Amino acid sequence: KLENISQKKIFLIGCYVSKKYNKENNENLFCKENITIIPNEKKEEASQIIFNSLAKNYNNEFKNPIFFPQEQSRAYLKIQDGCEVFCSYCIVARVRGKHRSVEPKKIYDALKIAHEYGYKEIVLTGLNLGSYNYNNEIKFNQIVKNIIEVSSKLGIRIRLSSVEPIYFDYELISLFKNSDVLCPHAHIPLQSGSDKILKLMNRRYTRGNYLNIIEKLYKANLNMSISADVMVGFPSEDNNDFNYTYDLCEKSQFIKMHI
Repeated sequence: KLENISQKKIFLIGCYVSKKYNKENNENLFCKENITIIPNEKKEEASQIIFNSLAKNYNNEFKNPIFFPQEQSRAYLKIQDGCEVFCSYCIVARVRGKHRSVEPKKIYDALKIAHEYGYKEIVLTGLNLGSYNYNNEIKFNQIVKNIIEVSSKLGIRIRLSSVEPIYFDYELISLFKNSDVLCPHAHIPLQSGSDKILKLMNRRYTRGNYLNIIEKLYKANLNMSISADVMVGFPSEDNNDFNYTYDLCEKSQFIKMHI
């Protein structure tokens, strides 16, 4: 138990922690001197909070760039946060708040900084990436187009992280055609291949919708690869529901699955 650990500095972060923190009003476990809560609204400042806490005598302010280097040639650029979908199994939308989109200029500046640091690939990320919508003026498809245009001049390729099926319209799918900049890979959460279970999950697409998207993506780019999230054992799922999911996974020819 964390309350028994007195010799360590502990930082708690995440949706569950934020929910419990709000509910219990900083009581019991969270009032220990060696435990620091980093609520979701401070998530982008997490490394700064931790750094400053551990290096109290450090005078220079430590700031996060908008992109987060993870490997030698790839960095992650978060352009969106928040979710308003409310899938029945998910706590995230209840603790991370409404959709928030990063200002386009900050995104373009981050690409240039990534170029200066020598990164060759940027992964666009977000809590619900496809819902990007800056001031009701620039939506997801447009920002991806703009990013592709900027990054093509910098010699940086772009990869999309997880994008929900409901955002894969003709315009988005067409961006994968003959593009040397946008990686021919899409991670599209499936969760279930059963319409009954999808409805219980409050997912806003059907089995047929999903298969149609997969088919169009493979036609758009012969090098296309697709990965997915699959949830097994959802309440009330029976053998038929499971078999629908299994069948859809076979037909989709996923390169990878998170199960």
